[in-house]
Amino acid sequence: VGACDAVFITGETRFTLDIACLELRTSAYRRKNGAMRFLPLAFLLFLTACVTITGAVTEPFRKRSIVADGWTGRECGSVSGAEYCVYETAPNPRQTVFFFHGLLDDARVMERSLADEVDLDTVLNGLGPIRVVVVSFGISWLITPYSERTVGPEKATLANFRDNILPHLEAKFRLPKPYKALGRSMGGANLAVICAALPDLFERCALLNPMLVPDSTDPWLPFWRNRDWRPSFLIVRNYEDPKRWRENRPSALMRNACKMPPVYVTACQHDDFGLFEGPKEWADEARKKGVKVTLRLVDGDCNHYRWPAEEVRRFLAE
Repeated sequence: VGACDAVFITGETRFTLDIACLELRTSAYRRKNGAMRFLPLAFLLFLTACVTITGAVTEPFRKRSIVADGWTGRECGSVSGAEYCVYETAPNPRQTVFFFHGLLDDARVMERSLADEVDLDTVLNGLGPIRVVVVSFGISWLITPYSERTVGPEKATLANFRDNILPHLEAKFRLPKPYKALGRSMGGANLAVICAALPDLFERCALLNPMLVPDSTDPWLPFWRNRDWRPSFLIVRNYEDPKRWRENRPSALMRNACKMPPVYVTACQHDDFGLFEGPKEWADEARKKGVKVTLRLVDGDCNHYRWPAEEVRRFLAE
């Protein structure tokens, strides 16, 4: 199982090798005493991934993004295990918007991305002068509310974000308040965790086709028996075991939160990764708790990478 962590040092194969690591971890967890007999299968999957798909997510596949064109300020750096980019869309920004990116993007998502960023362009360039902050722990990560991580990027914890990264950015860039946030896909799941665990940080949170799975999903099931096998790869990569996941998943944090800011959630009926029931279930449960939730279910012409940009802009502008 430890080999999984070593493999992920190389960025260009990080996502692809989740298949091999999932097989290793699920086998080790479910059959601790007989896990050795599953290693040949895991090794075969590992070799197949290395040989056939290596380089599939390297830089040449990224598209130039127009989102940051014309912005008046930009500075990128690193702090406490995270990369960041901070932008100024125009002089004298009046608020700060945090963006949490999706799988395979990184801190420079405003400049080049694997996705079409036309909707993000509409939102961020329609809010007037703002600071935009992107924080990233790599192309594949989920933030956890507990600090004793042994898998995934070990610095991707809520305490590190709150106690080290955020104070550094506030001191260095004098970020204007209020703070608002939006997160897409994987970033939507990360934002759901932050908004529940730190309810006073952001004035508003927009979860855009977030990587939220129903509570009935068991990410540790073999992928051929798991309807949500694609997000499950990422969950297994970032949570040590099912118990840690059940206690700290976004829905559990939301139910245990004393309060939360207003939340806007989108879900596409034809989502490329099957992320429809999970966001819908999360939003319905949040409403029962009294959270002010706007749930936008999109049918017809929609996909994982598009969402009602003008509605999101209006939500953040309120």
